[in-house]
Amino acid sequence: NNGANLGLAGSITYQNNQFKQGTIDSVFNYLGFSGRGFYKAKASELEAEIKVNDRAEFNFSALARTNLKNIGLAFSFTQSLAEPEFIFKRWDGNHQRWSTNFKDISTTTINATAAILPLQFALHANYQIIKNYTYFTGVSRFNFIAPMQLDDELDIFTITASKGFTFGNYTLKTSATYAKTDFADILNTPKFYTENSFYYTSSLFKVLKFQLGVEGRYFSKAKSFSYTPEIGRFYVDNSNREIGNYPILDLFLSASLKRVRFLLRFDHVNQGYPQDGYITVQRYPMPDRTFKFGVNWRFYD
Repeated sequence: NNGANLGLAGSITYQNNQFKQGTIDSVFNYLGFSGRGFYKAKASELEAEIKVNDRAEFNFSALARTNLKNIGLAFSFTQSLAEPEFIFKRWDGNHQRWSTNFKDISTTTINATAAILPLQFALHANYQIIKNYTYFTGVSRFNFIAPMQLDDELDIFTITASKGFTFGNYTLKTSATYAKTDFADILNTPKFYTENSFYYTSSLFKVLKFQLGVEGRYFSKAKSFSYTPEIGRFYVDNSNREIGNYPILDLFLSASLKRVRFLLRFDHVNQGYPQDGYITVQRYPMPDRTFKFGVNWRFYD
């Protein structure tokens, strides 16, 4: 077979899920079937899987990968149909309650990746279409929320480029992501996001290996989500509070000596420049400047 492998597999599953919340205690029984097939030959791979259950839910996924010398290519496709989570359908709490009749959610996802290994470069694109997208929205200033279902098709496209550079003992790794959606007021997605790290690698006395560097991340302005502790969910509100447009820098020193590894971190070292702090969720500030220390010691029997 020239090193090729072909396989088929299938399974039957049964799930019993119980949801307990007083007046809306519920029991859900699922009978599911799945099948998987794959083909592998040297530098290429094909794989497909389908899962269905007695509630007419299904998930189909297909994947293709290949390596052309120093170039890696991958493509995947996923199509699914599923009921909204139970919390979107019914809730009976101390302060709010609802009962809905939402439609099943259809999701189509397409991924494509290309990587050039000698150049330490990779490009990844993702396109997703969601029909009957469900989310929570604020309905008053007292943190009350309500489940919603979008009538239109929601789509989002993201593309990420990453690149690594090596100059002797110095390494720079950078990645940048661009996101585009016509429903930014619901997804609260920043258009641009980047992560970067720059570090120096060396050793002392030929036994103590260490890395000393800085990490940074940044994303453009976007609307902030709010959070309700009662159900433990994020929701879209009408505050128009913006987050982002603020860089976060962390310093780190990691070292290893035989079986012992050390880590020193100084997170959010730039606090106060250009502002005193930042949030990612309404009314929940992120940690201040913080010093961390860690040790990992492996013991052998």
